[in-house]
Amino acid sequence: NYSLSSKKTYLTFPSLTLLGKKVNVLGLSTTNERLRALKDLECLKTAVQLERYLGVARYL
Repeated sequence: NYSLSSKKTYLTFPSLTLLGKKVNVLGLSTTNERLRALKDLECLKTAVQLERYLGVARYL
C-alpha cells in the first residue's frame, strides 16, 4: 500500500541531497560540507573530545 506524490518524487536527477547524504546512481555518500566540518575541527586534547569525534565520524 504505497503511494507516490508527483511533488515529492524525483526522477531523472543525476544526484540529490537527502537527509545530509548525497544520493546518486552509485549509492550514498557524505556531502562535502560534512567532510569539511570534520577536517576543520581543532586538535583534540581530551579523551571525551576524542570519543565525541569518533561518534560523529561513525555517524557520517
